[in-house]
Amino acid sequence: MLLWNMDEASRKLILQLLMQDALEESNRHKGKQRAGVFTDGELAMQEWSGQLNQSSIFIQDHQMALSMANAVSGDGVALTLAAQEEDRAFADRKLAFQLAGKTPPAHEQPSAHEQPLRLVDTVFSEGFASQIDAQNEFLRENHPNKRRCVAESSKAAESRQFITVVQAECAACNDKKAAYDMIQAYCPHWFCKDCITHLVKDALKDQSLFPPRCCRIPIPPSELKKHIDAGLVRSFEEKEIENNDPYRTYCSNAHCAKYIPPPQVVGYVGSCHTCHARTCTLCKRLAHDGPCLDEETEIMELAKQSGWQQCPKCHHLIELNTGCNHITCRCRYEFCYLCTAKWKNCGCARWDEDRLYDRARVVAARNAERPPAQEDVREVIERIRGTPCRHQHAPVWRRVEAPDIDDEDEDSGEEDSDDDGFECEICGDVLPNFIMECPNCELRACLRCKQHRL
Repeated sequence: MLLWNMDEASRKLILQLLMQDALEESNRHKGKQRAGVFTDGELAMQEWSGQLNQSSIFIQDHQMALSMANAVSGDGVALTLAAQEEDRAFADRKLAFQLAGKTPPAHEQPSAHEQPLRLVDTVFSEGFASQIDAQNEFLRENHPNKRRCVAESSKAAESRQFITVVQAECAACNDKKAAYDMIQAYCPHWFCKDCITHLVKDALKDQSLFPPRCCRIPIPPSELKKHIDAGLVRSFEEKEIENNDPYRTYCSNAHCAKYIPPPQVVGYVGSCHTCHARTCTLCKRLAHDGPCLDEETEIMELAKQSGWQQCPKCHHLIELNTGCNHITCRCRYEFCYLCTAKWKNCGCARWDEDRLYDRARVVAARNAERPPAQEDVREVIERIRGTPCRHQHAPVWRRVEAPDIDDEDEDSGEEDSDDDGFECEICGDVLPNFIMECPNCELRACLRCKQHRL
């Protein structure tokens, strides 16, 4: 059986070469014996050809199964959210009947929206993959004489030593590994299996990293699922549903705060599968009888006094301390901080003058031994104001290295401003050796934020 951890093109090429060798060997002995009489070599070649044909059929079936699995995975989120909408419509209709003093029809039932999730779980479960291993083990035990076809021409064996495995450098760990065991994003960057697994795990815990992407281009889930285990695939699919849920609700128990998926919501009450607490999906508090308490007005009044804004898509409150009015929420929606309109759909100024001045002072003070002069600050202001920045369209980012510390400087006890490292302006992490700097807006970010957050 061919190896399944290699890419599809290599599988097809190997199978094609083996079938070609089998055909050439069969033609070589054809016509040299009496009709109906076969030598042991000819019988072996017929058996070999039959096994190759079976392998070809098996590969085609396997590709069809993967295609169906990808379709189920892609539609599972949409089907689940559509079922959630149906359940809400059912709850609204039931409430309307109750308010009118009528009994809702008995034949109406909420949608069974667990099926899409169960189907996805079945297709991508570990049991599905283990069935193939079980079949192979059964063949080995019951047909010990059916060995793998390992026949190889002398020329092929001679040239095998010149075959080299194509390697690529991982953009995260910088290790060079075999390209067939890596994933290439929709940009020039490659990632090894360990690093892509680490990225997916981080994205499950940090919404700003979800969906996993590089250079602002999401990595297709179908590619990710080839390199992560079945349990992580299941968690990734659940996170997709959470990320696309417009009515997402989290457990009202502050010690739990787990996401309540649509199958756990009945009407407007969600039940946590972890601590079993019941939460109102309207006010996000502990489930209750009667109307919800209106405390949102007080919170929004505080936001208005503090100058905060609310994301039009996910409704999270956002505070802008520094930078321009272009906001990219953690849900990836881009809008204007002044009017909350979709970015580039309004006529608001790109910069608030006070924030622009504060930002220019930070940039001008980076390499200064004392507070920067006003001329330097004004120069930075004009440079930043006249360069609208889209980081993904910027030229190659600069790599700012930490200065080397001589032995004399260490003995003198003098401290350099960069001795403590560079702080990423996105995540706040401190890097001791280097940091990346955008040549347009002079934003400094760690390599991880540059590739996966911006």
